[in-house]
Parts: sequence; C-alpha cells; structure tokens
Amino acid sequence: MEAIRIEGKKKTETKKSANKRLRKQNFVPCNIYGGASGNTMFYAHENEFNKIVYTHKFQKAKVVIDGSEEWEAIIQDIQFHPVSDRLHHIDFLELVPDKKVITEVPLTFKGVPEGVKEGGGKMIVKRRSLKVKALPKNLVEEIEVNVEELGVGKAMQIADIAFSEIEILDSPEYAIAIVASPKAMEGAAIPEPGEEGETEEGEEGEETEEGEGGEGEESSEGGEGSGSEGGEEEKSE
Repeated sequence: MEAIRIEGKKKTETKKSANKRLRKQNFVPCNIYGGASGNTMFYAHENEFNKIVYTHKFQKAKVVIDGSEEWEAIIQDIQFHPVSDRLHHIDFLELVPDKKVITEVPLTFKGVPEGVKEGGGKMIVKRRSLKVKALPKNLVEEIEVNVEELGVGKAMQIADIAFSEIEILDSPEYAIAIVASPKAMEGAAIPEPGEEGETEEGEEGEETEEGEGGEGEESSEGGEGSGSEGGEEEKSE
C-alpha cells in the first residue's frame, strides 16, 4: 500500500486562539502519537489531506514535518466543523512495524448476486467496513467480498470472510449483505422522512459525521484511548 505524503510544520502553541488563527489560514491542527517519540503536534494546509480523507479506501500516511522528520501513520480520528463541515482537527496514530493496530477497513462488493440476476431480488448492504487488527505491513486498502453466489433470501456473514494475516474483530455472525426477495421488498414498510432504515446505501444507524471528542477509541494492541495532548484544546470554536 502506497502511503499518502502529508507535509506540515511543527506546532508549539497549545492555546485555542492559536488553533483558531491556523484554521482562518486554511490550516488543520493535528496530533501524531503512539510511537516512541510520544505526542507531536503539527499543522498542515487542508489541501494536504484531500487524498487521504476524501476517499473510500483505507490509506496510510507519510507525515513529513518541517521537511525532515518523518512518520508512517494512519488516521485515528477526524473532526469536522459542525457548520461548515471543513476539517477541524485530525489525530494520527504512528505505525510501529512490530506492533499490531486496530482500525476500520472498508468493504467492496464484487459481482452481481445470483438472487438479483435470476431471482429478481435486491441486495441490501448491511455493513460498509470491518474493524480489524493487524501489523502495519498487512493492512489493506479495502476488503473485497465476492457476492456472485448469494441467492434470494440468503445472507453473507463476516464468518464467510477469511484472512490469514488480518484478524477481524467484529462478530462472525454479523451479516454483511443479504438478498431480499421481491415479496419481502413489496411488503417492506417505507420509512417516513428522517426515519433511519437499512438500504443499499448503508447500514442502520450509520453515522454520517464525526463528533467532537472522538479520541477515545482503542488505537493499538493492549490499550484504549489516544492519549493525545490535543484532546482538551480541540473543541468547536
């Protein structure tokens, strides 16, 4: 997997007013943590993140600070401004070669299910990503799932996916995709406007935006929470 290069500058000021000034100049305050070097604060222009944030694939980052210091990392948490939806803050987890990390990897679906082609059913996607645990060298951009043999009324479960070098942490009984029969689709209740439902576009209750203070996720083997210094300072302004 090719890492996306992100060039930034070290940040020394910790006051909220300093972050506010940076954002007005289209810079994004960031933290990188998890390695031997501890927590490092930096900032980069928001355009530096286009290829790693606005993509459906999982990506590694090569963070270069002040043109000399380099880290290989993954995004651990992203905060967007609640009104403008612009990037507000990003936490990166430094990758250590012999230390497994926990992260989300997106799913992609290959082929047209037999139950759709032959039985007139409709495939309903239940999950768009999986939580995995792996060494940095074994991380993948996406997990491809072949659904061509999925018949009407059948479901594909997480247990049907196998990787020798990646551990899937979600319950093996969870459904990834199902093919609903035409009768089931006809009898399905049509959700009222604003009501959550399960469709091909995503799973029930899927979050569509990042909330503040999302730095408490388990980030690496044997520990929970980001432990970053930017947790207190990075509140919506």
